[in-house]
Amino acid sequence: MKYEFILGNNALILPGNVRDYIKNATGEDARVLVALAAFGPADEFEISDKLGMSVSAVKESLSFWRGTGVIKAHGEKEEPKPKEEKTGVVPEPESCSYTGEEIEKICKDNQELRNIINQAQEILQKSFSTAECNVIVYLYDYLRLDSEYIWMLCVYCKNHGHTSLRYVEKTAIGLCDRGIDNTDRLDAFLKEESKRNDVEFYIRKLFGMGERALTPTERTYIKTWCSDYSLSKEMLEKAYNQMMENITQPSMKYMNAILSSWHRESIDTPDKADEKQNNYKNKKKQKKEKENSSFDIDEFFELAANRGKSSEKKGE
Repeated sequence: MKYEFILGNNALILPGNVRDYIKNATGEDARVLVALAAFGPADEFEISDKLGMSVSAVKESLSFWRGTGVIKAHGEKEEPKPKEEKTGVVPEPESCSYTGEEIEKICKDNQELRNIINQAQEILQKSFSTAECNVIVYLYDYLRLDSEYIWMLCVYCKNHGHTSLRYVEKTAIGLCDRGIDNTDRLDAFLKEESKRNDVEFYIRKLFGMGERALTPTERTYIKTWCSDYSLSKEMLEKAYNQMMENITQPSMKYMNAILSSWHRESIDTPDKADEKQNNYKNKKKQKKEKENSSFDIDEFFELAANRGKSSEKKGE
């Protein structure tokens, strides 16, 4: 039985070359592609909100499609180049397809590659098929990724619930497309993402957000606090508590105002925040005492003057 679309009065348009890459796409990749076709130009945050996917997953899918040449970033020019020139697009895995015998021979001659495959199998807890071994060879031989990079990538994917070599391959292509193409850059990326996820989880807990998707503005706040300000959990909690001393309902906008003020004044520890708050309270208290003191003195002189007038009248 064959199936076809019911187009009705509307239809979505997809680039024709999608058919060349759809077999390597995951379900998430397909969802992102359909979202772009359905809603028009959108950034990763808008797509995340519409699909209920994490921003990181959307970014990975967008990087995959950019790597294939199906989509481009806004303002990015298409500049076709001769085949012999470097295009900046990661070569497709199909260009390196080996038989089982060929892979066995390659591994026999290359101890490092054999170790990479064996270690990757242990990390992902599975025995690789010929097609899966082809993926490792592609990462090593075509993308020129070293053993540590590939192992770190396998651990990263496994920790996110993905043990498919196709997912590892897609992630590698997306990262390389973003310039994360060596172990040092991958390590920095993983640390930054881990820190951002940790901060997001902590903020969700503070604000009682549950599992709902964050708005683009909320994600921008978290990115600023994590990446730009490099704030600790203690500082986030300190700002949250100070905010709740002044308002009844938590507000990320209000909390951002506090943290931005601290950042401008180089306040980066809870002790410095306490010192600023105490100074503010002391100044406020002194101002109030001064106002009260001024009022009392004026009242004293006024009463004294009135008593003087009263005495003069009695003397008359």
